Amino acid sequence: MKWTIGRKIFLMGMGIVIAFVVLASNAHWSNSTISNRWNEAGLRMRQIDTTYEMLLANTELVLTAMDAIIDRNDGKINDERADIINSKIEMGAALLKR
Repeated sequence: MKWTIGRKIFLMGMGIVIAFVVLASNAHWSNSTISNRWNEAGLRMRQIDTTYEMLLANTELVLTAMDAIIDRNDGKINDERADIINSKIEMGAALLKR
């Protein structure tokens, strides 16, 4: 096989085209991977926020329950404390449904 200038230029052109295809496919793969990871990071942040909200609700619920235990000598839970307990229980149920 005789290597003429035309064949050499053609092979160099094919090499350049193949290199561009490899670069383009690598860029596409990188962008899709980064996009997927970005979406996962957003999901994890929402989950962390939900966990933090549940932690705060639980802390307030425990403190209010402790106050209710102290008030048990009166024979009735204070209406304000009962409202706080009920709202925190509802909040916890709503957070679990997310």
